[in-house]
Amino acid sequence: MSRTRVHLIAVTVLVVLVMLAVPAAAQYPTKALELVIPWTPGSASDLAVRMLARYAEKHLGQAIMPVNQVGGNGAVAWTYASKAKPDGYTITLVTFDVLTNQAMGSDVKFDTFDYLLQFSHQPMGIYVHKDSPYRTLQELVNAAKARPGGIKVGTTGLGGLLHQAAYLVEKKYGVKFNIVPFKGSAEILAAELGRHVDADVNTTTLAAQHIKAGTLRMLLSFGAERLRDYADVPSIKELGISESGFESWRAVGIPKGGPVAVKSKLASAFKKAYDDPEYQELAKKSNYDLHYRSNGDFQKFAAQQYPMVVTTLKGIGYAK
Repeated sequence: MSRTRVHLIAVTVLVVLVMLAVPAAAQYPTKALELVIPWTPGSASDLAVRMLARYAEKHLGQAIMPVNQVGGNGAVAWTYASKAKPDGYTITLVTFDVLTNQAMGSDVKFDTFDYLLQFSHQPMGIYVHKDSPYRTLQELVNAAKARPGGIKVGTTGLGGLLHQAAYLVEKKYGVKFNIVPFKGSAEILAAELGRHVDADVNTTTLAAQHIKAGTLRMLLSFGAERLRDYADVPSIKELGISESGFESWRAVGIPKGGPVAVKSKLASAFKKAYDDPEYQELAKKSNYDLHYRSNGDFQKFAAQQYPMVVTTLKGIGYAK
């Protein structure tokens, strides 16, 4: 067979493959999608992404089936999702914890995925009980200096987001808290309300109703700027604790390498879901802090956060 004939056959095969791929992308999706969720059913992040997915279904014309794969601080789900065929039928909830895992040596990194959108964030703060003697962050810090390791501060698991946030304060002021780890934010809140800890690091979403009721006081915001609803509470940026804000977030990711047309359809469907007035109202009522970033903006944001996570975890002794 001549070289010219071989070349013509190769070109013909390529054209056929392209012609087959175009209709496939144009018709997408033709079956249900799998939504891989790394957290337990009923958790705040689980409920938040399920709500968004329900509205995205209207614009995709197919069901989105949630599957919870819990373990390894999200690593089990993200490893599974990253190895899925990049055809648009597997999507996953990605949270801040992917940065922690990466800093600890995980093969799954924040840029392992492309992102349809970031759809929420979770501002955090340091809180004390209304009867606490500490009325400002400086008073809490002074007590920690006077009693090294004697001030109990509730966080989630050691090395996790809330522990990292507490460490930023320890590093800035040269103090050492007695970090008390809990399984989740609800348990932290219960411990604070029960006066079992001196202070806690938690999400503003969870603490909001108790701040409003006057049972908790907020001493510090981990945002880059003061929070609108807590304008009298200083931020970590203005106090020089960090050059940027430190917060949790939720995004929807997909394996890299899929057809551009499929990614565009998915991103468009989820953006329409996010913009739906009914979704916006329900999300606000559910205390899901709405915040949108596109793939490009989100990748830049995560890239800015990651070095701070690495530095913090190294200081705690968890980074590799």
